[in-house]
Amino acid sequence: MTKELKARIAEIEKVRTNLCNLGAILREKKRTLDTYYNQPKGHVLKLSESKAGNALVSLRAEGEGFVIEKSEPINDLASKKKELAENVKCILERSIETYSYKESKVHLHRIRGLGDFLILESDNPKPEDVERFLGNKTPEYIKVSFDELKSLS
Repeated sequence: MTKELKARIAEIEKVRTNLCNLGAILREKKRTLDTYYNQPKGHVLKLSESKAGNALVSLRAEGEGFVIEKSEPINDLASKKKELAENVKCILERSIETYSYKESKVHLHRIRGLGDFLILESDNPKPEDVERFLGNKTPEYIKVSFDELKSLS
């Protein structure tokens, strides 16, 4: 299963430079509108909308990060939104840059109202890789989902 480690980014340009210097390759840039739904603690359900396509994503907290349990394409967006409308928790707008690095994906998220974040996605994400990408030996790891982070802000 794919896992994620998240950390706050202080200087996004520095992180982009670090990724480039380490040989990471920019694969995609996109904007998304993510609707988060009420779920039991430790579980995340979000509907992610973008020009590239729509997906219903399910994650669960595990250890220091999250495990992506499922990501299914949604063809009938209007029906899915109607089905889930009663449980909307919050909506977040973001821009995402996705890089490939060795066997991992590195995502840089700029989330309106929350800030900039790095997500390292792989079968076994390592904190030392996050530290290398950020150029920071003591990063601020984010151990809650972005909807929870929004609730705390």
